[in-house]
Amino acid sequence: AVVPRLDEVLAAWPQIRFNIDVKADGGVTPTVEAVTRAGAADRVLLASFSDARLARLRAATDGRVATGLGARGVARLWLASRHGRPLRLPPSVVAAQVPPRWAGVPVVDRRFLAYCRRLGVHVHVWTIDEPARMHDLLDRGVDGIMTDHVGVLRDVYRSRGLWAA
Repeated sequence: AVVPRLDEVLAAWPQIRFNIDVKADGGVTPTVEAVTRAGAADRVLLASFSDARLARLRAATDGRVATGLGARGVARLWLASRHGRPLRLPPSVVAAQVPPRWAGVPVVDRRFLAYCRRLGVHVHVWTIDEPARMHDLLDRGVDGIMTDHVGVLRDVYRSRGLWAA
Protein backbone atom coordinates (compact mmCIF):
# COMPACT_ATOMS: atom_id res chain seq x y z
CA ALA A 1 0.00 0.00 0.00
CA VAL A 2 1.15 3.48 -0.81
CA VAL A 3 0.77 6.16 1.85
CA PRO A 4 -0.53 9.36 0.23
CA ARG A 5 1.29 12.65 0.73
CA LEU A 6 -0.42 15.41 2.68
CA ASP A 7 -0.90 17.61 -0.40
CA GLU A 8 -2.51 14.65 -2.20
CA VAL A 9 -4.95 14.10 0.68
CA LEU A 10 -5.81 17.79 0.83
CA ALA A 11 -6.35 17.89 -2.96
CA ALA A 12 -8.42 14.69 -2.97
CA TRP A 13 -11.00 16.09 -0.52
CA PRO A 14 -11.37 19.81 -1.30
CA GLN A 15 -14.60 20.07 0.71
CA ILE A 16 -13.08 18.72 3.95
CA ARG A 17 -11.50 20.75 6.75
CA PHE A 18 -8.34 19.32 8.27
CA ASN A 19 -6.70 19.60 11.67
CA ILE A 20 -2.99 18.99 11.15
CA ASP A 21 -0.89 18.40 14.25
CA VAL A 22 2.73 19.11 13.34
CA LYS A 23 4.62 16.78 15.69
CA ALA A 24 8.24 17.66 14.82
CA ASP A 25 10.20 20.80 13.98
CA GLY A 26 11.29 19.22 10.70
CA GLY A 27 7.64 19.04 9.65
CA VAL A 28 7.04 22.80 9.62
CA THR A 29 8.32 23.60 6.11
CA PRO A 30 6.96 20.47 4.37
CA THR A 31 3.54 20.97 5.99
CA VAL A 32 3.33 24.61 4.93
CA GLU A 33 4.47 23.69 1.41
CA ALA A 34 1.86 20.90 1.17
CA VAL A 35 -0.96 23.17 2.37
CA THR A 36 0.14 25.85 -0.12
CA ARG A 37 0.44 23.38 -3.04
CA ALA A 38 -3.07 22.09 -2.34
CA GLY A 39 -4.53 25.60 -2.03
CA ALA A 40 -5.95 24.53 1.33
CA ALA A 41 -4.96 27.46 3.56
CA ASP A 42 -8.61 28.39 4.15
CA ARG A 43 -9.62 24.91 5.39
CA VAL A 44 -6.70 23.83 7.54
CA LEU A 45 -5.99 24.29 11.22
CA LEU A 46 -2.33 23.87 12.14
CA ALA A 47 -1.73 22.59 15.65
CA SER A 48 1.15 21.52 17.87
CA PHE A 49 1.91 21.05 21.55
CA SER A 50 4.98 23.21 20.96
CA ASP A 51 4.44 26.96 21.22
CA ALA A 52 7.76 27.55 19.44
CA ARG A 53 6.75 25.29 16.55
CA LEU A 54 3.41 27.10 16.27
CA ALA A 55 5.24 30.43 16.14
CA ARG A 56 7.31 29.06 13.24
CA LEU A 57 4.14 27.84 11.49
CA ARG A 58 2.49 31.24 11.92
CA ALA A 59 5.58 33.00 10.57
CA ALA A 60 5.86 30.60 7.61
CA THR A 61 2.22 31.21 6.65
CA ASP A 62 2.23 34.95 7.42
CA GLY A 63 -0.72 34.20 9.74
CA ARG A 64 -2.91 33.19 6.75
CA VAL A 65 -3.63 29.70 8.12
CA ALA A 66 -5.72 29.07 11.23
CA THR A 67 -3.77 27.79 14.24
CA GLY A 68 -4.35 26.37 17.66
CA LEU A 69 -2.45 27.02 20.86
CA GLY A 70 0.53 25.12 22.24
CA ALA A 71 0.81 23.86 25.80
CA ARG A 72 1.97 27.20 27.26
CA GLY A 73 -0.65 29.10 25.27
CA VAL A 74 -3.40 26.83 26.59
CA ALA A 75 -2.10 27.25 30.15
CA ARG A 76 -2.15 31.06 29.73
CA LEU A 77 -5.67 30.85 28.32
CA TRP A 78 -6.87 28.70 31.21
CA LEU A 79 -5.27 31.01 33.81
CA ALA A 80 -6.78 34.06 32.12
CA SER A 81 -10.20 32.34 32.28
CA ARG A 82 -9.79 31.99 36.05
CA HIS A 83 -9.09 35.69 36.51
CA GLY A 84 -11.13 37.15 33.64
CA ARG A 85 -8.09 39.08 32.47
CA PRO A 86 -7.70 40.11 28.84
CA LEU A 87 -5.42 37.88 26.83
CA ARG A 88 -3.86 38.82 23.51
CA LEU A 89 -3.62 35.89 21.14
CA PRO A 90 -2.01 35.74 17.71
CA PRO A 91 -4.67 36.68 15.12
CA SER A 92 -4.54 33.23 13.48
CA VAL A 93 -5.59 31.42 16.68
CA VAL A 94 -9.08 30.01 16.23
CA ALA A 95 -9.03 27.04 18.63
CA ALA A 96 -7.74 25.73 21.91
CA GLN A 97 -7.24 21.99 21.76
CA VAL A 98 -7.29 20.65 25.28
CA PRO A 99 -7.75 17.55 27.43
CA PRO A 100 -10.85 17.53 29.65
CA ARG A 101 -8.52 17.48 32.71
CA TRP A 102 -4.83 18.13 33.25
CA ALA A 103 -3.00 16.73 36.29
CA GLY A 104 -6.36 16.21 37.99
CA VAL A 105 -7.53 19.79 37.36
CA PRO A 106 -10.63 20.28 35.19
CA VAL A 107 -9.79 22.23 32.04
CA VAL A 108 -13.11 22.14 30.19
CA ASP A 109 -15.46 23.77 32.65
CA ARG A 110 -18.12 26.47 32.37
CA ARG A 111 -15.70 29.31 33.10
CA PHE A 112 -13.13 28.17 30.50
CA LEU A 113 -15.78 27.61 27.83
CA ALA A 114 -17.40 31.01 28.46
CA TYR A 115 -14.04 32.78 28.36
CA CYS A 116 -13.08 31.08 25.08
CA ARG A 117 -16.48 32.01 23.60
CA ARG A 118 -15.90 35.67 24.51
CA LEU A 119 -12.54 35.53 22.71
CA GLY A 120 -14.05 33.75 19.68
CA VAL A 121 -11.82 30.72 20.30
CA HIS A 122 -13.30 27.28 19.65
CA VAL A 123 -12.64 24.50 22.16
CA HIS A 124 -11.65 21.09 20.80
CA VAL A 125 -11.21 18.30 23.37
CA TRP A 126 -8.89 15.30 23.03
CA THR A 127 -8.86 12.28 23.11
CA ILE A 128 -12.44 11.21 23.82
CA ASP A 129 -13.47 7.68 22.86
CA GLU A 130 -16.55 6.93 25.02
CA PRO A 131 -20.04 7.98 23.84
CA ALA A 132 -21.17 9.18 27.29
CA ARG A 133 -18.16 11.51 27.57
CA MET A 134 -18.76 12.77 24.04
CA HIS A 135 -22.39 13.59 24.87
CA ASP A 136 -21.36 15.30 28.12
CA LEU A 137 -18.79 17.50 26.40
CA LEU A 138 -21.19 18.42 23.59
CA ASP A 139 -23.83 19.27 26.21
CA ARG A 140 -21.30 21.59 27.85
CA GLY A 141 -20.78 23.37 24.55
CA VAL A 142 -17.44 22.20 23.18
CA ASP A 143 -16.94 22.88 19.49
CA GLY A 144 -15.08 19.73 18.54
CA ILE A 145 -13.99 16.34 19.77
CA MET A 146 -10.89 14.42 18.77
CA THR A 147 -11.17 10.66 19.02
CA ASP A 148 -9.44 7.44 18.11
CA HIS A 149 -12.87 5.95 17.30
CA VAL A 150 -14.46 8.03 14.56
CA GLY A 151 -17.33 5.55 14.15
CA VAL A 152 -18.34 6.11 17.78
CA LEU A 153 -18.14 9.89 17.33
CA ARG A 154 -20.15 9.65 14.10
CA ASP A 155 -22.89 7.73 15.91
CA VAL A 156 -23.00 10.31 18.71
CA TYR A 157 -23.15 13.18 16.20
CA ARG A 158 -25.86 11.39 14.18
CA SER A 159 -27.95 10.86 17.31
CA ARG A 160 -27.81 14.62 17.87
CA GLY A 161 -28.52 15.55 14.22
CA LEU A 162 -25.00 16.92 13.79
CA TRP A 163 -23.64 14.53 11.14
CA ALA A 164 -24.55 15.27 7.53
CA ALA A 165 -25.22 12.17 5.45
